[in-house]
Amino acid sequence: MLRLLYISKSAITAERRLPELRDIRQSANRHNNINGITGMLIFEQDKIAQVLEGERLAVTNTFGRIARDDRHTDVELLEVTSGHDRLFGAWGMRVVTAGPENSLLFKRFAIDGGFRPELMEAETLVSLMVHLSRVQPSLKPAA
Repeated sequence: MLRLLYISKSAITAERRLPELRDIRQSANRHNNINGITGMLIFEQDKIAQVLEGERLAVTNTFGRIARDDRHTDVELLEVTSGHDRLFGAWGMRVVTAGPENSLLFKRFAIDGGFRPELMEAETLVSLMVHLSRVQPSLKPAA
């Protein structure tokens, strides 16, 4: 089992953010369920952090497709590790954003007063994701 962690910057405009996040979640869940991939995506302001878990070929192919997606820029691979149990096995792709139910967690992990994944150690970023997965409801579906 491979775990891959990357960060990037969103190229999505504020007015398109929610519909695009819903589209990303639906597409990722469909693709990931077929390919045995699980994971979590944090989207806060213009910052993205995502973990992918699964078999090596499926994860690397998925990351290659994600890296070419024009909805984000400055894709930076932070960590690739193997031999772990899944941390996010309950979701094809969980998408979370900051909200009242997790504001304390974001404050606890804040750097310079905000979510700064580019300044976080990979282990700390994964820890934040694990904590968020326990308290944050997934992005609400479209009405």
